[in-house]
Amino acid sequence: FADKILANTPKVSQALTKRRLVNFKKVKLIPFGVDTNVFRPVNKILAKQKLGLPKNHLVVTIVGRIDPEKDHLTFFQAAKIVADQFSNVSFLVVGSELGDFSKQVSGESKYFRQIQKFLKKQKKLAKKTIFAGFVKNMPKVYAATDILVSSSQQESFGLVLAEAASCGLAVVATNSGGQSLIVKDNQTGFLVPPKRPDLLAKKTLILARDPKLRHRFGYEGRKHIIANFNLKNYAKNVEKIYLSLLKTPQNQLK
Repeated sequence: FADKILANTPKVSQALTKRRLVNFKKVKLIPFGVDTNVFRPVNKILAKQKLGLPKNHLVVTIVGRIDPEKDHLTFFQAAKIVADQFSNVSFLVVGSELGDFSKQVSGESKYFRQIQKFLKKQKKLAKKTIFAGFVKNMPKVYAATDILVSSSQQESFGLVLAEAASCGLAVVATNSGGQSLIVKDNQTGFLVPPKRPDLLAKKTLILARDPKLRHRFGYEGRKHIIANFNLKNYAKNVEKIYLSLLKTPQNQLK
């Protein structure tokens, strides 16, 4: 009964129409937007101090609820490789409150127990890992981060990647779903196949050892978000859809 359906990526748009359950004329592609005034680069040393992180450590962050879809296990397998070759590093595991479904899930998840079991065997890595839980103020997390890593098996859009890029972060992400819209490989970050901790670690180490490359990727990433995924443009595009529907006679919307 919808008059218009807004898809946030081409893949979502295709998924809505491929079975012909939805008239393709009803589907409009409008990617999400990020408030680039809120998500912006700031002083990292001060940000790390505020979060109690070592100011001389490289901070590698993964954002997302802990479940198999986000594939934290692959992240930790990659983190072990990084920690073995790069001593001054901390791994920050955090979730945005927007993705906090803990109230709907009772008890400790089986997947989280798998991760705990892995870390018990990797004591060196465990000492370098910080579980920060769900956080409301995500800009302060990105501010304290040097490299944002996403090991997700699937993302429809990748809002975390867009927020991180808007904050001037270099990103290493999997190339499934909508990530390639946000991360331009070898321009704003690196893209690797899912379930490849070796490649995830390899690209993270390249950035860890090259501050100039991190800065360049971060600079280009923010430019890309401002040009293509700005919240103001998103709001204007959605507003246009609503206004066009209000002006269209009811009998023409079917």
